[in-house]
Amino acid sequence: MNKVLLFILALLIPWLSSMLVGHPIQGVFQLILDIIAFLFVFTGIGAIIGIPIHILNIIWAMIVVIATPLRPRNEREREY
Repeated sequence: MNKVLLFILALLIPWLSSMLVGHPIQGVFQLILDIIAFLFVFTGIGAIIGIPIHILNIIWAMIVVIATPLRPRNEREREY
């Protein structure tokens, strides 16, 4: 998968981009953080806590996407 697509996906669905890069445990943890953040946002005053949690989760997913080298799926995709 293309790094640019993964980066855009990290903006939209951070946990999914981490899973697609190959970090499923981090992806599950990010999913839990997203659920907690959205629960805070729906309480109203909790948006003060929920929105920063979600923003930090997006930043975390972007760092994971940037730092992880993509592995080729087959021999034809390898560059020498």
